[in-house]
Formats: sequence, C-alpha cells, structure tokens
Amino acid sequence: MAVTLEDTIKRRLQAVPETPGVYLFRDNRSQVIYVGKALRLRDRLRSYFTPGYAQTARVFELIRKANDFEFVTTANEVEALVLENNLIKNYRPRFNIRLKDDKNYLYLKLPVTEEFPRVHYSRRVQNDGARRCAQP
Repeated sequence: MAVTLEDTIKRRLQAVPETPGVYLFRDNRSQVIYVGKALRLRDRLRSYFTPGYAQTARVFELIRKANDFEFVTTANEVEALVLENNLIKNYRPRFNIRLKDDKNYLYLKLPVTEEFPRVHYSRRVQNDGARRCAQP
C-alpha cells in the first residue's frame, strides 16, 4: 500500500502544536515558497489542507505547489511576526509578495471606459470603473 503525500501531511499535522509560531511551505525542490505566522499553528496549517479552502487562484496554486511544510514555535505572536518578517527577507519566497518587496499584489486592470481599452498593471484598487484580475 503506497503512502500518498496527502496521508503524510495529515499525519504530520497531528504533531503540530497549538502554540504561536511561523510555518514554511516548501516545493518539491525543497525551496521555501511561502512563510506565514499563526497564533495557533495547528489550526492555521490544517486550514490550508481543508477541502474548499483555496478561494483564490494564488492560494490554490500555493497549496498545489506545496510539497512539505515545517514550523518554528515562538513564545508569542509578536515574536512570530518578527521571525516571519526576517524569514521572508532571507528566503524571498514567491508567494510572499507584500513583505518581500514592500508592495501590494499586482492586478491586471482593463479600463472598460476607454474607447480602445488596453491592459495595465496596477498595485492599487481604485473605484474608477475598470475591471481587475488578481495576479498570483
């Protein structure tokens, strides 16, 4: 009987503590692709692997690419925040856009009010009648 990645992750989730901390998702090449923090590590990590959790394309892609995870417990939420920031600056993971370059997520903007609309990149959502699509 073959052990699947899903079975391995479920088994590993049982060992995750209920304490504050930071978690790292790794891809199949063991590169860090996402760093996050949590007040309760077990609850936060379980949420990623709950069916139907991926509401956005970015989260869906993150979960699809995640092959492994690890975690570091901290004494409190403030320590977790500082550690998360330091790990993001160190690893520069693909899915941590906000803290990696201190900017917002990119959106594709299509100004439908123009006579000949063309696609633009935008980091701010403005209520100007244009259509937007988030970039993962």
